[in-house]
Amino acid sequence: MSSINKILYISHGDYRSGAPILLLNLVRTLKELTKLECHFYIRVVVNALKPDFEILGPTFQFKHKKFIQRLQNKIRRIPVAHFEDLSQYDLIFSNTLTNGNLYPEIAAKGIPIITYVHELEIAAKAYTTTEDLEHVLRYTNLFAVPCEAVGNFLKNELGVPFEKIRRLDYYIPGTNNILSDKPTKKTFTVGASGTTDWRKGPDLFLAVAKEVALKYPDAEIQFLWKGATIPSIEHTRFLYEIKKADLGGKVSFEKSDSRMDKFYLQIDLFLLTSREDPYPLVVLEAASYQVPTVCFENSGGIPEFIELAKGGKQVPYLSVSEMAAQVFYYYSNRNAIIMDGKNAHNKLVELHQDKNRIVAQFENLLRQIHTTN
Repeated sequence: MSSINKILYISHGDYRSGAPILLLNLVRTLKELTKLECHFYIRVVVNALKPDFEILGPTFQFKHKKFIQRLQNKIRRIPVAHFEDLSQYDLIFSNTLTNGNLYPEIAAKGIPIITYVHELEIAAKAYTTTEDLEHVLRYTNLFAVPCEAVGNFLKNELGVPFEKIRRLDYYIPGTNNILSDKPTKKTFTVGASGTTDWRKGPDLFLAVAKEVALKYPDAEIQFLWKGATIPSIEHTRFLYEIKKADLGGKVSFEKSDSRMDKFYLQIDLFLLTSREDPYPLVVLEAASYQVPTVCFENSGGIPEFIELAKGGKQVPYLSVSEMAAQVFYYYSNRNAIIMDGKNAHNKLVELHQDKNRIVAQFENLLRQIHTTN
């Protein structure tokens, strides 16, 4: 491990979404507790989180000077040959499975690669190509995973040997006792958060809200989704469905922003309607505010957390009626909200807020890389 001092972290983008935020959380912790030097390469810059990367270390993205070259870059990804001198780095830490087009040139220079995987089957197919995924599988020296579900996906679906898979838990910053700011209110609010793509299940969120309205018409329950793109055709469709389903005043979608405190303080229960989600940051953030979660079984890694923590409920995959029943259960049992919320928070503190534990996991990765290269 002593020969690994300078690391290049590759982020697929600087979007305000789970994987880049989790990478920033990890590197902040490493900079605080180790002497490792870090640089960043951001493949797609949208100027959402780029300033956060720049605070932590030198950050770059190759940019062509000529218009035709810029146009070509919209069609094909930027080749690794245009990186800064790679020989200065002892290790490449690639965040997500989606950076495979960069791997052949990195491997040709003899630099070991750790790939931190935040994807499952559908995301792996949707956000990369077969060729680039093959590069990742061929050239990665070690895979880091946040949960058992992702490890099983690598092993069982992609054929990654068990000995190349290691656990690296997410670090989630504390909320600094902000719970004292939780508003006193009468309305019970069910929250969800994330992009509104198919995997996240915003349509299922609406279906659960409709089921609750039909079965429990006297229940004063609000549904709030944070993270929609507004304006967009998707948001227009949601508004259309809300109107057609007679859910006006009961369901709302809000755009994403940099401060989520207000959202988590506003909700009583988190609803994870994802069809597939490896180990979503939003559930862990909800737990930091002592908010329990209801999710689908077999949808990713969060069922592991809920079962271990006793911090929420799982329902059969895609069962809207069962999810609606659990929403009403928590609505009718506020003590269960308090108990399960505290359970989720306690397990979060144990697994995801112990900086020394997560740094030790990272250093174990470096030790294994050092001994095998």
